[in-house]
Amino acid sequence: MKYKNVREILMNFIPIAAFFLALLIGAIMIAILGISPLAAYQALLKGAFG
Repeated sequence: MKYKNVREILMNFIPIAAFFLALLIGAIMIAILGISPLAAYQALLKGAFG
């Protein structure tokens, strides 16, 4: 029973961790190009949501 709860927690954590890892990798790639990652993500959100 205890292991099932740990597995459920991990199964919920994996998509969240993948999302933040993707943001981090994207920020690193954007920074390598010499652009501010915050400005790039701000433009992305502004374009998506207005």
